[in-house]
Amino acid sequence: MSIHNYTFGPPRGGWPEFDESGRIIVKSERTAVVVLGPEASGTRMITEFCIRAGFFGDSGHGQRLDHLKFDAAPDRIVFRRSLPHAGAWPDLLDIHSRLEKANYTNIHYIFVFRDPRYNVLAQLRVGHVREAKQGYENILRALNDSWEAFQILDVEPLVVVYEQWVESEELRDVIAAVLGVETPEMDFYNANDKYNANSVPPSQKLDAIYTLARKLRIV
Repeated sequence: MSIHNYTFGPPRGGWPEFDESGRIIVKSERTAVVVLGPEASGTRMITEFCIRAGFFGDSGHGQRLDHLKFDAAPDRIVFRRSLPHAGAWPDLLDIHSRLEKANYTNIHYIFVFRDPRYNVLAQLRVGHVREAKQGYENILRALNDSWEAFQILDVEPLVVVYEQWVESEELRDVIAAVLGVETPEMDFYNANDKYNANSVPPSQKLDAIYTLARKLRIV
């Protein structure tokens, strides 16, 4: 699995502007970053990245924005939703509508994809699922729900592959630039190292997972 051939085009708002010292000029428009992905895919790490870059939000399970009342929130926020989240499947269209009503004119979506074998092993370890079959099914639905929402909303997400994210400083710099911020100082590690991918049962869902992943331009 690789996204080495994946190329980022300019975001809809254009690339950020820089001052004479080379620092990004932060614009005053309200900006929201919505981080999505299957459970245990790395969404918390990327949310923490955004927080350290200056966005208001929480990377833990309890978030101050869980009430979805964005009107009184700061001008730059990051909002994380694993798929599923707390045992329920989020209504992505409703989240987008609420952000628009709260006058967030610049909404970025980051979708996180992790090698499904390691993703399922991580889900099993932390108790998100009881068996690998359910893990694969949840990953497939996470991809499908996101793809359908992005199509309806006519948005192109920033797609992040976990394995490349933790290794590539260049990729992190690109994501930061698209979001209009400086790359924050942060430690990164590959949690896949603790697992043996061959220990998870194979699944017929893998073909469907990778088919949807290709639609999102992941593989």
